[in-house]
Amino acid sequence: MRQKNWLLEETRFLLLTRRGPVELVIKPTYVAAAAFVGFVGISVIAGTTLFVGYNAVEVVSKDTISTAEASIPIVEPADIEAEFDLLAKRQLESSDASTDETASDKGPEKNDRQQIS
Repeated sequence: MRQKNWLLEETRFLLLTRRGPVELVIKPTYVAAAAFVGFVGISVIAGTTLFVGYNAVEVVSKDTISTAEASIPIVEPADIEAEFDLLAKRQLESSDASTDETASDKGPEKNDRQQIS
């Protein structure tokens, strides 16, 4: 007598409950269909996740990452010295004018002290 493969046979379980017996039947086609549906479902979820994740990274990289061009302005040392001299002269002129105004406002005694020192 040839033994049958248990995966290809229908399997029956009898569950005894308070309301009476319940028979559970498992057929190989049911198991195969459930495995196929589960595999397809997991594949769809994984594919959708990868697709959405890739598109999100692509959108973020296009919006936030941009090329930048930078250049240092070339200034000759003579220009820097001329600008510094001009600023220094203006500063001296403004400080001399402010001390002259404050000295003349305070009277002759204060003005004489500033001229002596």
